[in-house]
Amino acid sequence: MAGAASVAVVATLLAGCSIVLLPDNVAKWEQIAGAQAAGTGEAGDPVATPPLVLDAAGGYLIDATINGQPVRLLVSLRDRGIQLKETAAERLGITEDSSPTSIRLGKKKVPGRYATAEVAIGPVRSSPRIEWYDAEVGAGADGVINIAYLPFSSVTLNLRPSTDADRWSTLPTEDRGGFAVVYRHREGELNIDVRPDLESAQTVLTTSTGAFLAERLGGTWTGPDAMYPIVHGIDRPVRPMAFATPLRVGDFRIDNVLVRLRDYQGDDLLPAYDTGEKEDENTIRVVGETDRTRAAHFLYLGRDVLGRCASITYVRETGELRLLCPPSP
Repeated sequence: MAGAASVAVVATLLAGCSIVLLPDNVAKWEQIAGAQAAGTGEAGDPVATPPLVLDAAGGYLIDATINGQPVRLLVSLRDRGIQLKETAAERLGITEDSSPTSIRLGKKKVPGRYATAEVAIGPVRSSPRIEWYDAEVGAGADGVINIAYLPFSSVTLNLRPSTDADRWSTLPTEDRGGFAVVYRHREGELNIDVRPDLESAQTVLTTSTGAFLAERLGGTWTGPDAMYPIVHGIDRPVRPMAFATPLRVGDFRIDNVLVRLRDYQGDDLLPAYDTGEKEDENTIRVVGETDRTRAAHFLYLGRDVLGRCASITYVRETGELRLLCPPSP
């Protein structure tokens, strides 16, 4: 995979493809994924794994063991690494490392813990970092695992039977500091991180991304504010926006999105919202340093777009997403 990690890295690969993590550091994603891909079998020999195909009827769940105990993990395009529910971590008896971790969602922060543990998926064993949170992680499962983390030559998620109208397209992905499945979309002078997210019913933008695209593509509000689930049980205020000129991401056409109203806005201002009053607080006017969050330009590509596809395949060797979908208008 291309791209420089945005986090400090201290990792050592040892025999048997274990990864030793020092506290307060995150293993570089290529090293984690490489260790999983070149994992070892019971005899300590390298294992070549075939492609993995998962169907929607099965909920995209896989069986694995952590420290020798069985777990069920939801294969995710969005979430990083392996993330467990707190109850699952307690059941497995995982001993946390000395330093805590967290996931930040705009102004919200979800605290968590992490440790290294032995993970076995099929015939492959490795010792990666495991995170767990006091929050909902992987509905119907013990946790989630990123699709790029799986030790298979490719992983396919089947959404529906294919038809003659479907066509293949490819999106290259990059290492973006823990999100292994990120496509960098260039829109004008701006790079936007596109994160596929089958767990989100709709496509969602950060505030700064919404402000930029509203100006560039003629975005207008189409409905009232609402609270929308983002991740780990956190809901954030959003507002629907439509584009006069459609946004094109790869072969996808995007006409309607949800814009997060108070997340990652920097100094960007969203279009005014005509409420009949003189001023609306949701125009995201930065009042002071305590109200400011840095601008971050990313887009969660939801099921309203991805749900049109018959299948989504991650290819480990190239780091590409291959999508089988009907052509966009």
